[in-house]
Amino acid sequence: VLKLVSNAEDPSPMQPCAGKVMEAIGQLCTSGSSKALDRVLPDVVDAIEEAGEFFAPALTSAFLPAMSAVANNAGLSDDTRTLGLEVLVSFAEHQPKIALSAGQYVAAVVEICVKFALVLTEEEQVWASGDEDSEQEPLFSFSREATDRICTPKPVREMSVLLFQDAVTKLLQTGSDWRAHVACLTILAQMVEYVDDDSVVLAMLERAVLPLIASPHCRVRHAAWIAMAQFAQDHGELLEAHVAKILELFDAGFVDSVPRVALVALDAFVHYGSTLDQDSLSPYLPPKMQFFVRAIQESQARETKERCIMAVSVCARQSDEAFLPYFEAVMAMLKQVLSTATRPEDRVLLGKTVECISVIAAAVGRQVFAPEAAAIVTALVAAIQSSASADDPVKEYALSAAERICITLKEDFKPFVPAFLPFILDKLSITPVQLESTAGVSDDMTLTLMVTGEGNNAASVKLYGLKTSEMEDMKNAAECLHTFVDQMSTGFAEYIGTTVQSLRKVFDFELDEQIRQLAFATWAKMCNIARSAGAMQDLSLLVTEFLNVVLVGLGKEDESLSARVSQAAGVASVIRQSGPGVLSIEQVGKVCGACIAVIGGSIRRVSQMPPGKDEDEDEEEQQEMMEWAVQEQTLEVLGAVMEHYPDEFVSGSLEAVRQTLVEFHQLASAGRRKAVHLKVLLAVDLVHYLGLRVLAHWPDLVPIIMDGVPSQDMDVRQAAAYGMIHVARRSEFAELAPKGFQALVGVVQETRGGKIKKTGMDRREWDSACDNALAALFELLVHHQASLQADEGWKIFVDALPLRVDEEEAVRVHKQVLHLMQSRHEKLLGPQNSNLVQLVRSFASCYTTERLDDEGRELVNKMMCQIPEQWFSQHASEFNDKQQKRIQKIVSKSS
Repeated sequence: VLKLVSNAEDPSPMQPCAGKVMEAIGQLCTSGSSKALDRVLPDVVDAIEEAGEFFAPALTSAFLPAMSAVANNAGLSDDTRTLGLEVLVSFAEHQPKIALSAGQYVAAVVEICVKFALVLTEEEQVWASGDEDSEQEPLFSFSREATDRICTPKPVREMSVLLFQDAVTKLLQTGSDWRAHVACLTILAQMVEYVDDDSVVLAMLERAVLPLIASPHCRVRHAAWIAMAQFAQDHGELLEAHVAKILELFDAGFVDSVPRVALVALDAFVHYGSTLDQDSLSPYLPPKMQFFVRAIQESQARETKERCIMAVSVCARQSDEAFLPYFEAVMAMLKQVLSTATRPEDRVLLGKTVECISVIAAAVGRQVFAPEAAAIVTALVAAIQSSASADDPVKEYALSAAERICITLKEDFKPFVPAFLPFILDKLSITPVQLESTAGVSDDMTLTLMVTGEGNNAASVKLYGLKTSEMEDMKNAAECLHTFVDQMSTGFAEYIGTTVQSLRKVFDFELDEQIRQLAFATWAKMCNIARSAGAMQDLSLLVTEFLNVVLVGLGKEDESLSARVSQAAGVASVIRQSGPGVLSIEQVGKVCGACIAVIGGSIRRVSQMPPGKDEDEDEEEQQEMMEWAVQEQTLEVLGAVMEHYPDEFVSGSLEAVRQTLVEFHQLASAGRRKAVHLKVLLAVDLVHYLGLRVLAHWPDLVPIIMDGVPSQDMDVRQAAAYGMIHVARRSEFAELAPKGFQALVGVVQETRGGKIKKTGMDRREWDSACDNALAALFELLVHHQASLQADEGWKIFVDALPLRVDEEEAVRVHKQVLHLMQSRHEKLLGPQNSNLVQLVRSFASCYTTERLDDEGRELVNKMMCQIPEQWFSQHASEFNDKQQKRIQKIVSKSS
């Protein structure tokens, strides 16, 4: 019956059987037949994945009781009980709304997860002598996975998290029961990612994790350090308030009497240390570095050396120039590891060592690292050449290290390119093999399969394969080559000819879209290098060859949607990087015509799809979402043409593109939310790149942008706010400036005023859109101050600083604000300099981030030095400890 359900196009006629199936499973459970259940339950999972609604009528009457009975039956094998919980969790994943509607369903699953988390059977000494790969408690192990999975689906997430919070509270109330403490910490580690309330996160940290790190029981300490690592990953910024206490706890964790615990303490430091900035970490570096160096030199345990080297990498990355005092001693030690890590089992240690060296290079900078570069590059090449197996981790580590060193040395990396380029190009030349069948393919040969062919001709469809390890080698090589080209600029010019042929081969097969995207982006960078080097003939050949291959693919009806997304992104990048004056009028027309046709065809396909689909569904293969991606990336091509060939675009393609705008409007009116975003993107590009050439069309274009600013769709808001930046600079916008001002102020106050409760990526999307709104508000205040409520606007703008997510806009806006401060801009500074505290606070907080470039930091230095010391004393209470330390450091450095 279950197999029939899995294979049926419409299983609803069989729904009356659901209860009987569950009753039969219940009977197998009662009889204690693990063997029979082990055969049947995987079929239940398959049926859930294919047609979970089949079980809905019997969910509470038979399904939940039967599966709960299996999971709770101590007479069954642990594997069988695990399958019982697997079934319950799978249903919640695939049918979360139905699971939520059955009130007791989620509660029953949570209760079983908690029960499994308490099944800790290993003796303490046996457990302590084992390692992370020797887990002998399958119920406990599966409870971790099940806890995470039941919290993942949005419909059941809130209820699951609340129920687990209650369970954690009860477990903490059991006194000194170590099993309860381990279960509590294990549950916390899995569900804290889904807790949105900061106060709840801090309460769990303070009541459970921090106190139990010092538990007398080794398993509790182990679980507490794992929880600490997870808290740092998911809510690192909240741990800032406890930095002194946490870093002190690490000192004890590193030397725990149980090596297994000490290792997870080191792991936790790697995660937690990565959340700290230079000011927070630097005061605690001396004892930490002393321990790490001694452990690397003296420990006989390879795992300890590896973790300590990872910890050194974190210290270097987060402390930047504060790492300089340790450079010589640490480099000498790491070079010693390079020379002694020669055994096959040392390959990970060797890889982490070269990674650490490259991270240190980035921290201390080009001038300090340059004398070591030749010896290190020689070691990297030797490490790659000594690779004896396809899955040797050293290859990936070494290429990543080469990337970082190239980023550090920039054009000074040029002498070392010949050492790496042959290896890189060799990996890019890997060719997929045609497969006649899957016969003879062994289990350890993981293959990636491709289908090629023209049209619907089945005879032309062929099957190709490539080992996953070879695919990873290609990806790593493509990433490394892209970094070389990007960072060295014209220093790479002499290697373009050597590179082109190997890179061109990657265009021909749909191996992996990420690899092709890297190849396209690298080609675009080489176009930019050719232009910078004045090699215009070479540039023309590069662009023409690319368009002849990739633009043709973009227009093929039988090309996959994912391939079209990559191709469109590649064409856009090549045109942008090549600059103006490369394409002929005919080529511009051909590019625009192809893009308009691609978008038009995609719009027609979308319009024929049934409406009402969940466009936020996170499935890569969802066709509608891929169609939107094709349209969005193809719009990028049109934007690139508008940027560099505005006159040619207006004369040849503007009217056709305006019709595309109408088609987007029609889709949006039909309820296709993504069409609103694309309509705004196109309107922004037309206004931004074509300027006064489309002034006559402003009555159609500008309202599209302005109406998008208050949208609750962050893609729409982001695009519209970005468009407002460019519109606001125009004197022609004066009449609409007050309306735009109100819209932008509303966005800023909504986002920065605490009116939204978002975390993680959701919060970043809101903040990113707000950054663009802030940048647009700044332009309005600068260019249209006379027609606005300027005092209120400047106060709102300053209170919302600094920009938080959009680094490119942040660098630009922050420098402009600093220049206005230098010129004593009265409105910016406020009455009696009332805005100065917030301005100083803002620039102190982002001083060491990518939201200021070197020029911006120099402006901050000058600004801080111009403020009288007496002012800082008077306002000291308005800065927190971290801000005061940062300000003191800036002033001291600049004096």
